[in-house]
Amino acid sequence: MSIDLNTAGEQQTGSNLVIPPKSKVQVQLSIIYPDAGRAGSSAPELTRAHSGLEYLATKLTVTRGTFAGKVIYQNFNLANAQTTGQQKAVDISIRSIRAMVEASRGIRPKDNSPTATQARKLQRWSELDGLTCFIVVDCEQSQPSRSNGRVYINNRLYSVVTIDDPCYQQLTQQGEMISNDPIPEVQQTATAAPAPRPSWVAQQPASAASAPTPAWGQPAPTQQPATPLQTTAPTPSWGATPPPMAAAANTSDTVPF
Repeated sequence: MSIDLNTAGEQQTGSNLVIPPKSKVQVQLSIIYPDAGRAGSSAPELTRAHSGLEYLATKLTVTRGTFAGKVIYQNFNLANAQTTGQQKAVDISIRSIRAMVEASRGIRPKDNSPTATQARKLQRWSELDGLTCFIVVDCEQSQPSRSNGRVYINNRLYSVVTIDDPCYQQLTQQGEMISNDPIPEVQQTATAAPAPRPSWVAQQPASAASAPTPAWGQPAPTQQPATPLQTTAPTPSWGATPPPMAAAANTSDTVPF
């Protein structure tokens, strides 16, 4: 007996599985520095998008638990917003990074003491490299792949677990809290095929098309309009309108007959 394992898929490990949405895992942030010619004008760590918006490209690697080694790619829009929508995206990213800094440095979000205020300040974006914190993950569908057109379900950052979260202490002990929420299925966008033509409207074969049309099936010839008959008979002499009579010189003596 021969058993061919070439047809079996590769082993699935925590690094290439999708994490269920709303799960909490510990991640370490690593900056993906921009390619040559793509560095932002505001900071060398930022990548310039085609729209002009500058973002910090990162990968968040799960460090503990079932999904250890799993990488979540996350971009943070940080500078050069051109529109209201872009500015909104920048505000969201800044708030997320503040929460990550607070979580990694042990700062409570509502702590406004001088020590906490100073701890929230960065000299450069590169200080985020190597930062570790707990996050809540979510799932989203990717854009179609340029190589094969397929779409996938990817994880993304949903929120940061700060030290005042009720489950923070439990997380530090367990290393993860995996939810029971189902992983969403890929929604393929297929173009609907046109409905098949019924047989009774199918195209006739060439032989049938070339057959002469029977006389009863040919269109009737176009009829010329008939010449209208003269409907007005000549007026007889007795019916003709008499010529007007000359007016009498003295109308007072005129007799009607």
